[in-house]
Amino acid sequence: MKILFFVCLVPDPTHVGISSSGSAVAGEMYAVTCQVSLNKKLGQTPVIEWVWPSELVLNDNSLENVSLSTSSPSTTLTLSFTPLHTSHAGCYVCRAVTIDTDAAISITNNNTSIILVEGKFW
Repeated sequence: MKILFFVCLVPDPTHVGISSSGSAVAGEMYAVTCQVSLNKKLGQTPVIEWVWPSELVLNDNSLENVSLSTSSPSTTLTLSFTPLHTSHAGCYVCRAVTIDTDAAISITNNNTSIILVEGKFW
């Protein structure tokens, strides 16, 4: 009887972190930034996306008063609400996908931000 072992070495994944611009108050500007730390072993810049739970990948035309901006060399992606509406409340996922060309695999990392919008009362 022969025993065959298959070992797949997956490189350390990239780290996905999320930060916000402060309190989420309806009627004011609000931004959520996803920052990805690059894994030098992979040698590829990851694709960064903001996703709604319905798997809708957000772009500048996805939601009213929402825009996306990135930094060079594409390690952050900021989701800006100008202004923030109560309809923007929800769970947003930042997803980073990196391809390891040596191992021919795709590595996906997620981090989630829940936006609770505070109303303004006069």
